[in-house]
Amino acid sequence: MSFDFKEFAEDYASSLVEAIGNLPMSQIGEFWLLVEDARKSGSTVHFIGNGGSA
Repeated sequence: MSFDFKEFAEDYASSLVEAIGNLPMSQIGEFWLLVEDARKSGSTVHFIGNGGSA
């Protein structure tokens, strides 16, 4: 059994497109308005994450 990179890449891209298509854009837009309001008022916003999978 060998690794089929083309199949892997196509499956990964398809899954990524599906995940992005399911994002709650209205909620993300509301969140961004809060970030912009904070920036305009001189506040600091920190985004903290784990940097992705290992």
